[in-house]
Amino acid sequence: MSTEETEGSRGWRWRPKQTRAPRDRLLLYEPGNRGDLLKAAWLLPVAEELRGEAGRSVFDLCAGAPSYPLTAAARSRRGRAPRPLREALIHAGGEDHWPSSGLLLHRRREELGAGGLLRVFDRNRDRLASWRPFSGTEPLVGESGEQILRSIAPLAPALVLIDPYDLFHRWGKWRDGIAAATAGGMVLVYLYNKSPRGEGHRDQYRRLRAALAGVVPAPPLIGRLASDQLAPRALHEVWLLTGSSRRSRLRDALAAATAELVALFPGDAGSANFED
Repeated sequence: MSTEETEGSRGWRWRPKQTRAPRDRLLLYEPGNRGDLLKAAWLLPVAEELRGEAGRSVFDLCAGAPSYPLTAAARSRRGRAPRPLREALIHAGGEDHWPSSGLLLHRRREELGAGGLLRVFDRNRDRLASWRPFSGTEPLVGESGEQILRSIAPLAPALVLIDPYDLFHRWGKWRDGIAAATAGGMVLVYLYNKSPRGEGHRDQYRRLRAALAGVVPAPPLIGRLASDQLAPRALHEVWLLTGSSRRSRLRDALAAATAELVALFPGDAGSANFED
């Protein structure tokens, strides 16, 4: 869940349909959408992969708030999710909140007995401060997530979560840090791919894919879920960037998690729902 200063004059605002949002938790989209389900589904196998790396830090550089009030639509999606995913979401966020990706992963690592410090950053100071009561988490001070990523890459983080609204426009600022972080760990990236809207958006997506190919050690594993069942306006995508051996270990689990969600939340993705 990204930060408001990097995404144009309007910034992110939490905007659940037909409700009013607390001013300190404002985002432009509703937490608990299909993309959040896909991210959460991928984080469960990733947490299993991190079992042997207890103590290594995870960084969430577009952290947002730890959780968000659960809307009726998000509650419905959670209720339809596969049982292990549903239970993980409730464990991390409680009955009435949707957990952020960072909090979900942090809680899951604790459950598996392989916890480590979760270091978080958000440009919004109120959202960043809201992490302080959560044990095992550390709010970070910095100018931007991109700047922090460049500085932490030598620390060999176990995983870096990146969920910026404007990655298509600011890819160059993230590139070097992503390249360094994938050399010894994992980077999980969320993308809101607008390719269904026209050739211009498809070209933008192709350019990003081509640019990425030159800086990571192996092609990304990509999960894809259409934003809507009928006439999707966009594609929710999650990319895992890592080395070839870890990629091979995670491939089948991530493909299965994606297929399970596609069966429950269908829609025309226009291409494969999973790419390796």
